[in-house]
Amino acid sequence: MDTRLHVQPKYLGIAAVVLVVAVLLIVWEPTLPTQATVERWVQQFGAAGPLAIIGFIALEVVIAPIPGGFIPITVGALFGVWPGVLYTWLGNVIGSLLAFALARYVGRPLVTRFVKPTTLERLDTFLHRSPKLIWLVYMVPVFPIDIITFAVGLSAIPFRRFVLVMTVGFVVSQIILTTVGGQLLTASGWQRMIVAGLAILVVLGTLIVEHHFTKKGKSSLK
Repeated sequence: MDTRLHVQPKYLGIAAVVLVVAVLLIVWEPTLPTQATVERWVQQFGAAGPLAIIGFIALEVVIAPIPGGFIPITVGALFGVWPGVLYTWLGNVIGSLLAFALARYVGRPLVTRFVKPTTLERLDTFLHRSPKLIWLVYMVPVFPIDIITFAVGLSAIPFRRFVLVMTVGFVVSQIILTTVGGQLLTASGWQRMIVAGLAILVVLGTLIVEHHFTKKGKSSLK
C-alpha cells in the first residue's frame, strides 16, 4: 500500500507564491504603498466604495467564484481593520441570508445549480451528525461558507438559530481576516513578511478545506 503523501501541484504553486511574496516584501518594502496612501485612494470613491464592497461580498457568497478569505484580507488592507470588519460582516450576512432563503424557500433544484448534489448529500450528513459544529464553520475563516449555507438552508436547522450562529460567527472570522489585511500595510520588515505569509496560508487553507468538502468519492465527513 502506497502511504506517501501526495500534494496537488496547485497547492505547491501557492506555497511557492508565499515564498516569492515574502521575498518581495523584504527586498522592495520601500516601494509598497503606505496606509495613508491607500486611504487617500479609497476616499476618492466616497460612499460608493464601501457599498460596492458589501454588494460584491454578498454576491460572492451566493455564486462563490473565488476563495472567500481573500476578500476580507484585501478589504482590511484597503479600509483598515474596523471599517473592514463592518463592510465584510455586512456583505457576508446579506449574502448568507440570501443563500439560506434560496435554499429554504425555493428548494434543492435551484441549489443544485450552485452546488453539486453529491456535495449537498455529504453536507447534509455532516450537519445531521454534528449540528453544533456549525459554530465552527462561521467562526473559523477556512470553511466554504457559501456551499455550507446552502446546505443549512436545506436542513432542519431553525432560521433563528442560523441567524444567531451566522451573525456572531462572522464577527470573529472577519476580525481575524481584516486584521491580517490591515497589518499588510502597517507592519514592516520581517513582521510584514510573516503577515503576508499568514494571509496566503489562509487563502490556501480555504482551498484545501473546500476541496475536502467537495472532492469526489467517499466522503471523509462520514
